[in-house]
Amino acid sequence: MVQKRTTRATSSVAGDRLSAERQAESQKRLKSQSGTLSGSKGQDQDESDQNEEDVVDVNRSRRQRESREQSALQRDRVGPDEPEHPLVSQVLAEARAWLQQQQEVQELARIQEIRRRFEAGDPTALHEPHTEATQPTVPKVAPDRANLPRPEPPHKYEKKNRADYNQWCRDNEDYHIKSPTYFAEEGQKVSFGLQYVTETLRSLWETHCVHMRLVDPLWAPTWQELKDKMLGALGTPAERKRAAYEAIKSCKQRSNQSPTELLGYLRPLWAEIQETSLERMTADFTSALSDAIKRDLTYLPQRERETLVQMEEQSNIAYRRLVKEGAAKARSKTTNKRSTPPATTTEGADKAAKKPKTDREGKKTTSKPRNGRFNPKQDIADITCFNCNKKGHYASNCLKPDRRLEKEDTKDKKGKDKGQKD
Repeated sequence: MVQKRTTRATSSVAGDRLSAERQAESQKRLKSQSGTLSGSKGQDQDESDQNEEDVVDVNRSRRQRESREQSALQRDRVGPDEPEHPLVSQVLAEARAWLQQQQEVQELARIQEIRRRFEAGDPTALHEPHTEATQPTVPKVAPDRANLPRPEPPHKYEKKNRADYNQWCRDNEDYHIKSPTYFAEEGQKVSFGLQYVTETLRSLWETHCVHMRLVDPLWAPTWQELKDKMLGALGTPAERKRAAYEAIKSCKQRSNQSPTELLGYLRPLWAEIQETSLERMTADFTSALSDAIKRDLTYLPQRERETLVQMEEQSNIAYRRLVKEGAAKARSKTTNKRSTPPATTTEGADKAAKKPKTDREGKKTTSKPRNGRFNPKQDIADITCFNCNKKGHYASNCLKPDRRLEKEDTKDKKGKDKGQKD
């Protein structure tokens, strides 16, 4: 349809140009003839006839143009194809030739690849299905870690020390390696890493981004820049070095920490202070070991504990031996507890009989029945009244006045006597 409209527009423009040229020539001819003076009447008649012929030609060309336009409109309504313009057909032919050439080039490359594989010893190359050259196949990328358990989330960085920072970097970069399709761009790495930092560190990074965009509107964050900023949160290089020295000095092996784990804790600190002396690192590692392991290492010859690798190996041997000994002692204690028989009822009664209850004065007492009820198994003759200190009854059944009330009356009388004397 576009080609049809282009052809009609080209034909109508050509007709307009032809009619305009003819009108211009006729006007020039009329001006030239009107400007010249003719002496004879026959010449004037010829000129008028010529002008009339020119006007007739102009009107004829106009009518032809209008008829062509009407026929073009009618063809558009009916729908038959009209002949293509020679220029458009030529361009279309050249485009088709170019497309055919490109298809042949791709087909040639495919055949050459099959031939190369066949000559290299792969006979299955001849039986592969043929694919169209115009629709190149895109290799399907299998999802990362397909049918495998999902890894644990990275360590959360809380700005504790250099080991905390190193663990966060290591876990994030492990994700980058295992899932390259999900971390193809630096912005994706930065967004993923920011999910595993504290809110304070996230605010620090956002402030840094705002500042960088003010300086350079085209700035884009990178993973390396995020790592540098998170490391800078631990302090300046001088502050980090001082903190590393203090951590090495106060480092001590825990009871559930192996020598290898202790060495893994010390290595980032040595990297922070840029320690390169193996003797110094060996001395730091030895001083951080527990006293039991150091005592075992002193019995070894000097040649077996000279280097850091030897110290790590020998300390691990001593650590495993101590762990086994501790487990054996724990098992022996549990066995002894299980082998001890529980106390019988008679034994418990004997112990209770050996330690009778006594009052403040050292006298033996018996428990009083609850709610004034007597125990029929207990002899009333052995009961001592704490009011009159006589046997045979309880204080609640004593006939004598309560001596506690007598003491209070005596105190009141003494107080009144003193007041009257004053």
